[in-house]
Amino acid sequence: MDLPEPRGRPRTAEVLIVLVAVGLLGLLGRLAYIQGAMRPRLEPIVARQQKGQHSLPARRGMILDRRGRILAGSDEAQTVYADPTLIDDLYATAERVAPILDMTAAEVVERIQQAVKKRPGTRYVRLKRHVDEVDGQAVSALRERGIDMQADSRRRYPMGSLACHILGFVGDEGHGLEGVEAQHDQLLAGHNGYVRSVNDAARRWIWLRPDGYRPPRDGRHVVLTIDATIQSIVETELADAVGKYNAPSGVAIVLAPKTGDVLGLACWPKYDPARPQDSPKGARRNQALTDPVEPGSTFKPFIAATAIHEEAVRWNENIFCENGMFMMGRRRILDMHAYGGLPFETVIVKSSNIGMAKIGERLGNERLHAAVRNFGFGETTGIDLIGEGPGIVRRFSSWTHYSTGSIPMGQEISVTPIQLVRAFSVFANGGLLVQPRVVKSLLDVDGRVIEDRSEPVILRRVLPEPVIRSTRSVLAKVINEGTGRRAQLERWQVIGKTGTAQIARKDGRGYERNAHVASFVCAAPAADPEVAVLVMIHRPKGAVYTGGRVSAPAAKEIVAKSLAYLGVPGDKSAGTHESSRLQVASTAPRQ
Repeated sequence: MDLPEPRGRPRTAEVLIVLVAVGLLGLLGRLAYIQGAMRPRLEPIVARQQKGQHSLPARRGMILDRRGRILAGSDEAQTVYADPTLIDDLYATAERVAPILDMTAAEVVERIQQAVKKRPGTRYVRLKRHVDEVDGQAVSALRERGIDMQADSRRRYPMGSLACHILGFVGDEGHGLEGVEAQHDQLLAGHNGYVRSVNDAARRWIWLRPDGYRPPRDGRHVVLTIDATIQSIVETELADAVGKYNAPSGVAIVLAPKTGDVLGLACWPKYDPARPQDSPKGARRNQALTDPVEPGSTFKPFIAATAIHEEAVRWNENIFCENGMFMMGRRRILDMHAYGGLPFETVIVKSSNIGMAKIGERLGNERLHAAVRNFGFGETTGIDLIGEGPGIVRRFSSWTHYSTGSIPMGQEISVTPIQLVRAFSVFANGGLLVQPRVVKSLLDVDGRVIEDRSEPVILRRVLPEPVIRSTRSVLAKVINEGTGRRAQLERWQVIGKTGTAQIARKDGRGYERNAHVASFVCAAPAADPEVAVLVMIHRPKGAVYTGGRVSAPAAKEIVAKSLAYLGVPGDKSAGTHESSRLQVASTAPRQ
């Protein structure tokens, strides 16, 4: 016989059902809260956990010299990074990883902690870039939770510091910061690819997302006008000249006068583009483009040729040089040596300041100013490198009678080295102003030419050819008989001009004492010049400081070695041939 259950006591099953139902309702409510109120905050967290993206870095393009020799390239490397959310014991992990990365454990800990402090929840902290294969394998062998690697590349400069001021360098983020590396950064860098994946909570790859792959597109290549052999010659001779005269800095340039191709360009001091952080910032500045100086007597040929063209003087006309001292108004102008009457061509050969000041008076400021601008001074040359300055040419309205005497002897004006050698190239190429350049062509990843820049850019004709030929003859006499005798060569006739300029005080009041810029600019061979060369040494120390003594010998070596390397035949008879035209050219009518 069954006994009835006592009334008022709930059944156990019913109680359980009610409790389960309440629990389910609570869970549903919590789920609704998570899906609703917490959704905006949780979605980014879930996305970071479930979605992964690994960069596939593009390889940076190469920079080559004009003969295809590699000046800058890239090697495969690795970047080691940490995911702080997966590291259980930060200090123990740091102790194991640091020795491989050539870091201290404290440095690893601090880098991770600082990153987490700045970006709470971050899952990527870069520990070291450009890890080579051996160290990369050592990191992998640790199998350290929270430490991983991704593909990277490392910039290499196989020829060391050669052409550093042209090449520039690449920063930690992989972007060019100076020189060609910066000027053509976008083209060289290419475009990175990626792999996008769906991951589990431990960031382990599960599957590839539908839009999960884009291959990297490697950078394109840049071919320079620079010849590595000529560049090496230029750097060696510049370093020797700077060292011999204990100078703090200097510049040397080799330009192809017919095309504007820069065959070599060096500045001292130089630096290692693979480790730019190890050099002073000033050493990375391309002084050939950025640092204007008074040109001194190297400026005289530009005014002399203009005066011949303007029929203000003839080469064989006698100019009285006042026996070494000339009062131009209240200003006293001196020559290094006392001269009486000199043919105008000898004014250039002997580099008489007084003779040039008198020619300045004949031309007048308006024609002097036009000549300065005609040769490209006071404006950038347009060279395809960043950072070029225009030099300093004051407004014509501010020129005075003082300017009339100063400009013809290279004072009261400042020019950059690239402006000076470009202007002198007018005498070497028949009277044309060309645009200098350092990039010859651009190549795709397979080495095919995609942009040819070999066609010269001619800006304008500066002077007619008869004037150029007669000026060239006078500049040959500067080498054979005048201040440039230390640049004479046995095989080739050189044309050129020396210059010794004082350095202006920073406050604009006169010049520093015993501070000079020694310059020599030249071209060869005289009959048909293939190279124009400038050597400029800043603040040479000692009793010898003139352009003819300090810079001309270095330029001589650069010219001789460059022409021999290029296989240019000798022309020693050309100087006599050119000189024989002097009388005819100097009396020829203006054209």
